[in-house]
Amino acid sequence: MWTKEKYRVFWKEALQKTDENYRLFSQKIIQTNYPMLGIRTPNLQKMATAIAREDVLSYLKVALDKTYEEVLMQGFLLGKITEKEILKQALDTFLPKIDNWALCDMTVARLKLVAKEKDYFLKVIDSYLSKKD
Repeated sequence: MWTKEKYRVFWKEALQKTDENYRLFSQKIIQTNYPMLGIRTPNLQKMATAIAREDVLSYLKVALDKTYEEVLMQGFLLGKITEKEILKQALDTFLPKIDNWALCDMTVARLKLVAKEKDYFLKVIDSYLSKKD
């Protein structure tokens, strides 16, 4: 079970994986409003796998949106959800956080459940597209 304190400790340790050159490179190709730490994608994927072994949903409840990598981690974890109704609820919360192509692409690439449940998610996508706001 993830708590705010466990989350804080987790990201404090994650800061040790930052790469300044990668951060500078990423800032050139990804336009985002989130500050970037410079944690490489393979490291984030390993971190997501470790979180998924515990409890994805409790992590998502305490997750913060302070940095690009924190939001990207949430996107990675959506791909670990195996129940379509829960994924739909998580998408409702996550989609407004997407402010750049990389968050979108890297999240969508991991949503295997969407491919398995095409009919269900086509209706979900249609409802998103028909929203007026």
